[in-house]
Amino acid sequence: MSGLENLSEGDLETLKIIFDPTAVIGEVVDREDKFQDDEPEPSTPEYLESKSLRLFGARAAEQGKLEEALEEMNKAVAAAPELPDAYNDRAQVLRLMLKDDDPATTILVGCTNGPCRTVKYLDHTEDRREGKAIPRTV
Repeated sequence: MSGLENLSEGDLETLKIIFDPTAVIGEVVDREDKFQDDEPEPSTPEYLESKSLRLFGARAAEQGKLEEALEEMNKAVAAAPELPDAYNDRAQVLRLMLKDDDPATTILVGCTNGPCRTVKYLDHTEDRREGKAIPRTV
């Protein structure tokens, strides 16, 4: 028993390519993964408005106008709240503004468990905003 009988056809082809010195590259069968196509982009008026607002927001962010970009992304979320794209784009703007962890800070401040942990987190946040290197602690 050689152990090859349990291998798939693709596995056998791979082994042949690796170990057969006479195999020609042209003989290699391209067995690309077959992924299902993404869903078509929605064409609802709400989606199109949200997309337009996101584009305005992205342009503003590229120009360094982050407050304006955030306003546009908030409008995009309001235009189509069921679609994740605007939320993702708004999150990117918040990251650029270094405000992506503000809600977490608010939650941690109200937490009575582990106040030392909260202080460390807040110190980390301030260091990050000031561009300081943050030592890794375990």
